[in-house]
Order: sequence, then structure tokens, then C-alpha cells
Amino acid sequence: MRSDLAGHSRIVEGNNSALRRLHIYLIKPSKYDHDGYVIRYLRGVLPSNTLACLYSLTEQARQSKGLGDDVHIRTTLIDESVQKVKIKKIVRIARRHAAGTRTVIALAGVQTNQYPRARDLALRFREAGLTVMIGGFHMSGILALADNIPADIQDLLDHGVTIVKGEVEETWAQLLRDAFHGRLQPLYDFLDQKPDLFSKPIPRVHRKYMKRFVFTGFGTIDAGRGCPFDCSFCTIINVQGKKMRNRSATLIEERIREDYRKMGVNFYFFTDDNFARNKDWETIMNTLIRLRRDEGMKLEFMMQVDVQSYKIPGFISKAKEAGCSNVFIGMESINPKNLAAVGKTQNDVEDFKNLIASWHNAGIMTHVGYILGFPHDTPESIREDIRRLREEVKVDIASFFVLTPLPGSMDHLQMVRQGTEIEQDYNKYDSFHQTIPHPNFLPGELDRIFLEVWREFYGTENMKAVLSRSHARTYWNIFKNYVWYRNAMIDGQHPMISGFVRIKDRIDRRPGLPIEGRVSFARRRLRDVIQYLQGLWRLVFDMEEVWLQTRGVSWKKIGLVNELQYRVANMIIQIRGLDYRDIRQRLIDSLHQFRGEDPSEFRQHLDLLVRRIREFDAKQTLQNVVDQIGSIQQQIDMQDRLRGYAASAAAMRGRATRWFKSLPARAGRIVLPRTTSREPIARFWDNTIANIRKGRLLHINPFLFAINLMRDVRLFLAFAFNLAIARIKYHRPDS
Repeated sequence: MRSDLAGHSRIVEGNNSALRRLHIYLIKPSKYDHDGYVIRYLRGVLPSNTLACLYSLTEQARQSKGLGDDVHIRTTLIDESVQKVKIKKIVRIARRHAAGTRTVIALAGVQTNQYPRARDLALRFREAGLTVMIGGFHMSGILALADNIPADIQDLLDHGVTIVKGEVEETWAQLLRDAFHGRLQPLYDFLDQKPDLFSKPIPRVHRKYMKRFVFTGFGTIDAGRGCPFDCSFCTIINVQGKKMRNRSATLIEERIREDYRKMGVNFYFFTDDNFARNKDWETIMNTLIRLRRDEGMKLEFMMQVDVQSYKIPGFISKAKEAGCSNVFIGMESINPKNLAAVGKTQNDVEDFKNLIASWHNAGIMTHVGYILGFPHDTPESIREDIRRLREEVKVDIASFFVLTPLPGSMDHLQMVRQGTEIEQDYNKYDSFHQTIPHPNFLPGELDRIFLEVWREFYGTENMKAVLSRSHARTYWNIFKNYVWYRNAMIDGQHPMISGFVRIKDRIDRRPGLPIEGRVSFARRRLRDVIQYLQGLWRLVFDMEEVWLQTRGVSWKKIGLVNELQYRVANMIIQIRGLDYRDIRQRLIDSLHQFRGEDPSEFRQHLDLLVRRIREFDAKQTLQNVVDQIGSIQQQIDMQDRLRGYAASAAAMRGRATRWFKSLPARAGRIVLPRTTSREPIARFWDNTIANIRKGRLLHINPFLFAINLMRDVRLFLAFAFNLAIARIKYHRPDS
């Protein structure tokens, strides 16, 4: 244990009758990087829903005078991924107000990979004499299935740290009272007391906290908890249970309306492990539809669902109307043997293309979770599976993880009981590192394949392929996610824990590792910053190239085509109850293959669908589907005629009118050059740099240098401008 707080005397607080204030620090710990430094960023991407939950519960206790009429509760939120935990400052403030204030440290939402950091913080605060509680999935999961209390947790208990096991919606006020009065128990076990969430306070956005994130209008709500499935690698079912519990749609509406008007929150992440299994999903979506339509609230959201969710009648269409822009799907693998081995029998690999096509045709971005290291994986099978994921299933975004036996999962319990060799350092249990041996991989090979998969999927060729076929509603959403993910790869961190601009504190290092001197640390940081800037430089020009080669899509036309595809997909889904599996798959494949943007081309493509139906449907059972496709073709013909009339009318307008109307386009061409690639400019700069290095300055044409510099600056300004206005231009709620 560190002794850098030895200069502080232990805090001696006044007797309970003299206490009038409770100052609670809600701290979400980060984790250590490979060098032992705490991972922290200037700006984050994903805020903590745990902090939002506990902040809302604490506010309820404050407003209801849960500790007494004359007791004031002060709450400080600290997310270590974007804030420094200033231990000495917290201790100093606690000592200054010790006579009338009880200071409590609550280390919240601790995941397994964050546990080493949380443990170090807990011991340092206890060393200074502060009251400390710690809870989260790691504590709840490992204690849920362990036969005995593990030695490291027992050590925390011996140091006076209070362990909280389970959810606290119905017991948070009790914990605050016990902490305030100095009677905290060593261990609180609420795991079997699954709270009824229906009337509990909705997670609340903290304005000051959200200023530390890239998108300040971001809110999180767990509209429900629990999962009905039996995946052996998952901790959800053993911590939150298999019975689905949900929050009141009325309370969710009130929170959304208040946060929208007071703090400008217009994007929500419903963090439910499976929003599609929330029994009130339709009520919540209808609420969002009403807020968007009747009150003009420009709301959007993302959610997590299972692979079967698209088959729920009306689920996708409701999601689209309610403002869903992004759906995270637990696909995990496209190898059926792997899915069977881990109990994920609800995933039908043969249905994955239908799944992705259905969301795409609704103009909703698809983001899948994909796990490497399942029992039947090999280096060759992973490469082939990821190729199919890119080229056949055609997902937009993929987050890759390494199979990890997290404490609280059946995998972990079985491995411990069987004596399997597993990694002892919980800091590596982030699902980004191999923690168990695999018979099909050499030592370190799975980690190398993991990095290779990231580079392949987020290479420029795949990004261009995805963006070229994307919907107008999703283009910039996908593009910004690519920027986020590629930025994380520069820093060598997984996107789910990364942000923008890494910050390192010299003395905030994992215990057992030496504190570097100022000079050596400055050298290290200088190298880090230079490498990051070089990577950022490459990132900017890579993404600019991707944008140039994909921006020429006619959004109006492709939007119409996607709308038509969506209607046809719905018709095909309607026949799933009949014994037409083969034809249904062929029709979906045909629909998914269309990559044009011209409605007239799509009209001809529909002829192929009709022919395939008639090949397989001798009894004309599906004549209704054929008739509906015919009505869509007639709609396209009518629109073509109307466009023809409009073109004739436009030709009759005066020359002056056309000239004035062309002014915006003329101005746009000044900013947005007519080019589809910056490769010629890049080649010029490569040759110029080579000449400079060889000292051949006379080989550099100053005129071409100036011309290419001007072209490059114009391209960059156009790219930056379009990226900056992306939400205004392409994310209209009625689009």
C-alpha cells in the first residue's frame, strides 16, 4: 500500500449529533494501461449510466430529506476516464470540514478490469481514514457464484471497506443513512432483492459532468434490466437476473422532456442489455414518436437488442419512427458451432443477412458485438468469418472482443472449479486481452489476430464499401463512429474505453511500478504525443479520402430506394410463417445485393424478385406480394412522370432566375472542389518530401507546390466543414 498520504492525519469526524452534512463522492474508476498509468482522456465518448443512476437516487434522498430535515447532502461525481481522482485534495477537504461533515467515498459500477484500480483507490482513502464503499458487477458477480469470499475481497473487508453486492434502488437511502451515522456494515448483500424499477427515479444527466464528453447532449437510461437467455460467458443473468424488469414509461417521458428543455439532451442510449425484451418497448417508442411529432423535439436514440428482435411485429418500423439511429446487436459469432458451445442458441447464423438487411432498409445503423476465441475458432476460421461479416452479412460497425471468463459468469465458475489455468491479473479482464489458453492458438497468437481483425475491418477499403451503400440517415453516424474507432486504434485502446486526447499523470501509476523522474517521464510523453499526432495526421487524410470517394451519392434518390427496399423487405418478412424458407432467403439475398441509387434501376430489380417468386410459387400463394411489388413499380413510374413534368417547367424559367438559384452551388464549388480522391495530391507530397530528404530542392516546382497546397487546404476545409455540420444537414428528425 502507498504511504504518500502518511502526512495526513486520520480523519476524526465529530460525534453523530454534531454532523449536519453528508458529502458523498460517486467515483467510477478507470483501469491501468500496459505501462501501469491510469487511462484518462481530455474528452470522453460514453458516459457512465451507473453514475447517472446513483446521482438520481442521491438527489431523491436529498429532496425527500431522507437523512433528516437538518442534514444537507452534497454529491460530487467523478468519472476517472475523463477526470482525475484528486485523493489528497479530497482528504484535505474532508479534514477541513471533519467537525460537521461525514465524507463518504462510493466506488461505483466497478467492472472486473477496473477492480485493481478501484481496490488501490479504496485502500488509499481508507489509509486516510475516510468511509469507503465499493460495488459493481465485479463485486456482485464474483460473490454471486464463489463458494467463499476471495482473499483479495476479504483483505478489503479487513481494511474497513464496505462491500455492496447487488442493485441498490430500494436500499440506497439505507446505505446513505448507515454511512452518515457511522454504522456501515462490512458487507451488504442485496443480490436476491432484485428491485422493482417501475417507480424508481430515472437516471439523471449531470450538466457539469457531461461537459467532459465530446457530445454534451448525450443521456443514458436503463429502461429495463435482466436477460432471458443463458449465454455461459455473460454475467448479466447472474447479477441482474433472467426476469426482465422495466421502468415506468411515464417517468422516462418526464425525464426526457425535462433534460431536453433544461440541458439540451437530444440523444439517448438505452443501456438495457436487451431493449427488445422490455415488455414496454412499444409504449416507450410511442412516447418518443409523440414527443418528436407533437412537441417538435429532435430526439434520437440507440439501443441494444438480440438477433431475433427484428422478427417482432412492428419493432423496426416503430424504432425508425421513434428516432432510432443506431442498434447494437449481440451477434457474437457467425460460426454456429461456437454459438452452440456457449449456449447462445437463440442466434440463427443463416438468418444474419436478413437481420442486417432489415435494419439497413429502415435507415438504421447496425453495430454488432463479435467475440474471438470461442472453442471452435482457429486463425484461419476467424479470418474467413470476418471476411463474411464484411462482405456477406454487411454490418456497418463491429466491436471485437476476446472471450473472457468474467467473474459472475458460468464460464469463470467452471474454470475455477476445474482448475483451468487463467490470468490472475484482473486488469487484463477487459475482453481485449487473452486470459485463458486456447488449444488452437500459439501463445500470443490470439492477441495478434485480434489486432489484425481491427485493422482489416477498419481499413479504408471496407469503410468506403460500407459508406457507399449506406442510407442518407446513417452516413454521418457511421462516419463519426469510424473516426472514433480509428482514433482509439492510434492510442492502442479499445474504443469502448477510449476518448480523445490521452492524459497521463506521472505519479498516478499502479502500485509496484516505479514513479518515473520528471525528465524521463517528459521524454516518454513527448514520444507518445509525437506518435499520436502522426497517427492523427494519417487519420485525418485517410478519412478525408474515404469521404471524397463516398460523398457523391444522391441522397434524395438513394433515400427513396431505401424506403422502397424497406417496404419490400416487410412483405418478405410477412411470409416467414409459410414453408418458404428457401425462397425467402433468395429474395432477401436479391434485395440485399441491390446497390444502385436510381429508382428506375430498382424498378427493374423488382422484376427479378417477381420472377423468383413465380419460380418457387406454382400455386400462386404469394400473388398478394407480387401485386404489392407491382404497385411499388407503378409508384416509381408515376414519380418519373412527375419529375419529367417538373423538368419541363424548370426549363421554362428565366435565365436570370436560374443564375440566381445557382449562386449557392457556385459558392459551394469554391469550398468543395470537384474531386473524388486526394491521391494525386498525396503522390505530389510524397515526391516532394523524398526530394527534400535527398537535398534535391531544385526538383521541386514552386508553382505546383503552391497549387497543390491550395488544393489540399481547400479539400481539408471542405471536409472539416461537412463533418462539423453533419448533424444539422443529415440528421433531421423527419428524414
